[in-house]
Amino acid sequence: MAAEAHTSPRTLAEVYADWKNAYRAHLAAKTLSNPQGLINRLTEWRPNTLATPQEFQPDAHGHCRPLEDFCAWLVQDARLPGKNGTKWDRGFYNNTISTYLKNLRKLLKLERLPSDWIEDEFGEKVERDPLIFEEVLQLYRHEPLELKKGSTNYLSRRQVREAFVFNCLTGPRYSDLACPGSSPRT
Repeated sequence: MAAEAHTSPRTLAEVYADWKNAYRAHLAAKTLSNPQGLINRLTEWRPNTLATPQEFQPDAHGHCRPLEDFCAWLVQDARLPGKNGTKWDRGFYNNTISTYLKNLRKLLKLERLPSDWIEDEFGEKVERDPLIFEEVLQLYRHEPLELKKGSTNYLSRRQVREAFVFNCLTGPRYSDLACPGSSPRT
């Protein structure tokens, strides 16, 4: 029997490099760089231990101690990057942690590992109240200083305002207005 070569598990940084390479023709550079923040924070969290996708899998009870510890570190001890390499403010904001969890899911999916079990308890749900008719009319009548006739962007801003008011009064989704012809109209 030939001896089997022992290979160490791939790191999340290696998976990210593969993900970035796989999507480079489909995603903008900024979008491709998003998971880099997760990789950087994992390195700061455990400087001497490379994170692997396998360690971010749940146990028989649905818990993942490394993920729980990482999230606790992000909330309590991680330092926000400041200007000129300085660090300030202890703890990350919920929306940043939520983004890291979404990026971790992307990398786990690329490795064909389960990721739907990761619950995002950090995503902030924003409730929006619809505008009432009087508020919509007030927006239509309002002309901020930069909308005064003669300014260089008067027409384009006026058109944006009018499209927004039209949308408020008629109800089509913005995506339907932004991409005319992409969805059937009845």
